[in-house]
Amino acid sequence: MRHCRQLIQLVFMASLILMGCQAEVQAPAELKTPAESQPEAGVQWLEPDKIVFASTPYFGAGLLTDEFQPFVDYLSKKLGRPTGLRIVESYEEMIQLIESKQVHLGVLSPLSYVRAKKNQPGLRLLASQDANGATTYSAYIITRTDAGIPDLQSLKSKRFAFVDKLSTSGYLYPMAELRGLGIEPEKFFSKVVYAGDHEKLIEWVLEGKVDAGATSSSAFNIMKGKAGQGQSLAIIGKSGRIPYDAVVANAHLHPEIVAKAKEAILNLNTQDA
Repeated sequence: MRHCRQLIQLVFMASLILMGCQAEVQAPAELKTPAESQPEAGVQWLEPDKIVFASTPYFGAGLLTDEFQPFVDYLSKKLGRPTGLRIVESYEEMIQLIESKQVHLGVLSPLSYVRAKKNQPGLRLLASQDANGATTYSAYIITRTDAGIPDLQSLKSKRFAFVDKLSTSGYLYPMAELRGLGIEPEKFFSKVVYAGDHEKLIEWVLEGKVDAGATSSSAFNIMKGKAGQGQSLAIIGKSGRIPYDAVVANAHLHPEIVAKAKEAILNLNTQDA
């Protein structure tokens, strides 16, 4: 419980940064000028012929491609060099690809941002996403409307799914809520599994592969409109407010490229992407 609380405190501190860095408003102080970021002695800046952009895999490959490909095409034009979208398999892989310099620009969930920043202190925050004017979202625990599960205590001996241990809304916040109620998942549920992304988790709930699961309010709302699926889902737990994801630049990416990327994001018009 203490570890979970400490992580939430770290995410909260990160949220103070993220919510102050909305793309339409301002850039982080750490990116005021390229001159402020200098490489360590003997370290060369990355100036790749092709920029690689990736995101934590909160949806499946299809939805992620639909969401980010227009933005990646927009970046290609603004940066004046090819930019490609890389689909990663897990939250952990996303952090590893940043650390190994294989991903240059990307989107990280709040908890993944905290972990990635710890591994790569020079990771540069460009902006925070928002949705429909909102800067934060919630974590939901959901079940099917016909499952006969009216509340969290009714989940005893049921099958439960999280998204990933590096997911803020799909693990960290719901885990804290459950433990705050005296529920230890590995003992309370008959089975605990990890879906890997929010889209798959919601599908598992709908298909009856699990009885309930933890997801984000934004993922729930997107899936709710998919073929009327929302009518089959019930929310039995809420927690958060969680800042939307961070748009970041690799610590080793050349400051001139970072500055162009920052300018492109700050000037982004959704009609362009």
